[in-house]
Amino acid sequence: MAIVRSVVDQLPDEGWGFTDAIWHLRQRFGHQLPWSYEPSLCDLVVRVLGAERGHKVWVPYDHSGQICARLVRAGAQVVLGGPGQRDAGLASLILALEADLRQPSSLSLLRTVGEAGAGRDEISHCYCAPPWGLRVEHGMYPPGWSYQFKQHRFLRTHVDDVDRAEAWSIAAMWPQVESRAVFLTSHSFLFGQGQESKLRQELVEPKNQISAVLNLPPGLMGMTNIPGGLLVLDARAEPNVRMLDISGQTIEGRVKQRFGKDLDVAGVMDYYEGHDDVPQLATDAIAPEIASCDYSLMPTRYTRRIHSLGDDLVPLEDLVLQVLRAPPAVKDGVSEGVQVLKMGDVQDGEVILGTAARVGFETEGLPDLLLNSNDLLYNRTNSAELVGKTGIFKGPPATYSFASYLIRLRFDPEFISADYVNFAMNAPYFRATQINPLLKQQCGQANVNGTAMQNMLIPVPPVEEQRRIVAAIHVLFDICDQLKTHIAAARTKHAQLAVALVEAAVA
Repeated sequence: MAIVRSVVDQLPDEGWGFTDAIWHLRQRFGHQLPWSYEPSLCDLVVRVLGAERGHKVWVPYDHSGQICARLVRAGAQVVLGGPGQRDAGLASLILALEADLRQPSSLSLLRTVGEAGAGRDEISHCYCAPPWGLRVEHGMYPPGWSYQFKQHRFLRTHVDDVDRAEAWSIAAMWPQVESRAVFLTSHSFLFGQGQESKLRQELVEPKNQISAVLNLPPGLMGMTNIPGGLLVLDARAEPNVRMLDISGQTIEGRVKQRFGKDLDVAGVMDYYEGHDDVPQLATDAIAPEIASCDYSLMPTRYTRRIHSLGDDLVPLEDLVLQVLRAPPAVKDGVSEGVQVLKMGDVQDGEVILGTAARVGFETEGLPDLLLNSNDLLYNRTNSAELVGKTGIFKGPPATYSFASYLIRLRFDPEFISADYVNFAMNAPYFRATQINPLLKQQCGQANVNGTAMQNMLIPVPPVEEQRRIVAAIHVLFDICDQLKTHIAAARTKHAQLAVALVEAAVA
C-alpha cells in the first residue's frame, strides 16, 4: 500500500485519481500498459456523457477503471458487467484502493450485472469502448446478457445481424439506454461500408438519434496509436448532428486546435455545446447532408476544411481523412487469408496486384488495415532512390492489406482527388523539394517517416480543377502510349526493310 500511496502522491495536481496512475506510469517509465487512457480523454467522455448524481450508468467495458472512478466521484451509480464482465473485478479492485486512499465512500456506488437489484434498474446512461476489429461470434457471450435492462427503443439492426464489435455493441446496448450513450469507436465504424453503414443510416433516419461526433487525435489510448472518435447518441437529439474535428490541424507550420495540446476539455465543450461554424473545427450537419455522403460520420467530411484552399501549398496532413501505418505482421504462410502488399508492389505510381503473401484474418489491426479503392500507399523505408515512392490502389475493396514499411493515406473524394495527390507526390519537384531534404540513411536504408510525410506540401487547386488535371494527364499518357506504339512499329518496319535490302543485295 505504501508503494501505491507513493504513486498517487506523484500524480499531477489535476484532479487525477489512482486509476490514472496506470497512464502516468506508462508515460513516465515506458511500461506497456495498454488498457489505459489519457486522463483528459476520460474527463471529456464524462463531460459529454452528462451523467450526474442519481443517474444509473452502464459501463460494459472499463479495463482501467478510469471512467468508473470519475462517474462515481460525480455521484452516479455505476453498473458494471456485460461483455466486459471480466473487467469488473479489476475496476472494483482499483476503486477499492482509491477508496482507501482518497474517497472512502466511492465503492458503495458500484454494482455488477447479476447483483441484487442491478438487473432490474432502468439505465439512464451508458459508456462503451468496444474492442476494435473484434469479430463477435454467436454464443461468444452468455445468452440474454445484452438484454439485462428495460428496452427503450427498437432497432431494425439486431445483434444477430452484425458480427463486428462496434456495430454489435451499439445494436445491443443503445436500445437499453433511456437518455444518452457515448461509444469510443474507430474510424472504420464512422465511414465503413456494410453493416456499419446500415446501422449509421438507422441512427440518422427516420428520426435522428446522434447528438454529436468528435474526431480525436492519436496518442490518447494505450492500446493503440490509431486515432478514434466519440459517437454521442441521445434520445432527445436535435435534427442537426454536431461535428467536431479536434484531431489538430497544421496552421502556419504549427499543429493547432488539437485536443490535449492547445485545446482542453473546457474548450472542446464550448464548441460542443455551441452551433457556430468554426473553420476546420466545428459545424452542424443535417440528415439529408449526411445521407448524401453515404451516411459517413467522419467530422472532417463536414467541417468544410478544404473549401478555403486554393493554389497555395498545403501540408498533406490537412488533406487526408486518415493516415495509417501497419504494425509488423507475421507472414504465416496460410493458404486463405488477407493478401499483404509489399513495398516492391508500389511501382511507377501504381500498386501492382500479383502474388502476395497472406496473413490470417485474426491478424492484429484487421479489418482497419484493409485497403479501399483509391487509397494511396506511401513507402517510408527503402533505398535512397526509392524511399518516398507512392502508388494508388485500384484493386477490390476489403481484400488486401499492406506491410509495415508502407503507410496508407485515405482522402475524402468530395474534396480531394486521390489520383491528383498521387501524381503530385510522384512528380520530380516533390522528390527534390519534399523528400530528398528529409532523407535519413542508416545501414544502407533510407527513411522518411509518417510525421515528416504529413508535413510535406503539395499545391491544391479546387477539386474540379484537380479532376481536370488528372484527365489531362491521362490524355497525355494515352498520347505517349500511341507514340510508343508508332515508334515500335516504325522500328520493326525499319528492321524488316534492312533485312529485305540485304537479301536483295546478295541475291
